[in-house]
Amino acid sequence: MARPGRGSDDGWFRLGSLDVTTVLLVSALAVVSFVVWALEPPGKPIQTALMLNPDSFIHGQVWRIITWPIAYPNGMGIFDIIAVALFWYFGTEIEHQLGRKRMAWFLGLVTVGLGVLWVGIVVATTSSPGRAEPV
Repeated sequence: MARPGRGSDDGWFRLGSLDVTTVLLVSALAVVSFVVWALEPPGKPIQTALMLNPDSFIHGQVWRIITWPIAYPNGMGIFDIIAVALFWYFGTEIEHQLGRKRMAWFLGLVTVGLGVLWVGIVVATTSSPGRAEPV
């Protein structure tokens, strides 16, 4: 149910009695990524395809600028799990203040902005653009 004021408390859609909000959706994607990481073979081909590799991004693999926060090609640990839990806890409160659309925009801009910044730094500081190391 929407409340008067800044944003809507409603989720993007409902699964049964659960409102799926931006924070819940991103947290669920991170948990799915954890499971994929655990089930993948040793080369981690799916996780490697999601990570932000500046050379791959420059050569047309543009999805990497969005998927890098949920990629764990080099492994994951307890701090990754804690980070998702903290994101869900505090992100839910922030989303209640901002509303679902503003929260989605905020997360999108932060993800893409930091990704573009990283690609720019790597390209600017690498002597041979074809030899940039993956994140």
